[in-house]
Amino acid sequence: MKRFDVFDVEDAGGAVAVVLLQGGTYLDLPSVLVAPLFPIGTGLQYPVINPEIGMGHRRFVVKLEQITSVSPQLLDRYAGTANGSSQIIKDALDRLMGGY
Repeated sequence: MKRFDVFDVEDAGGAVAVVLLQGGTYLDLPSVLVAPLFPIGTGLQYPVINPEIGMGHRRFVVKLEQITSVSPQLLDRYAGTANGSSQIIKDALDRLMGGY
């Protein structure tokens, strides 16, 4: 499991996957930080903190305001990596946390 790995989920709230945000140094903690990924055009979006990313032929909106922690054991359906969009996600996280 690595930062920006994506895992498919079944979520009644509409998320289709989550992206792992936590750095590798902290992956041995009992929970990990993830952000949900939604299909493009789902719900109210704030482009500054809800970047659109691609993973292969799939496109998602990252809802960073819905960051949560989960047990790593729940992340058992690996779907790929969003490493190609890592800078976009980091920039949006900076805007969310720092306000700029």
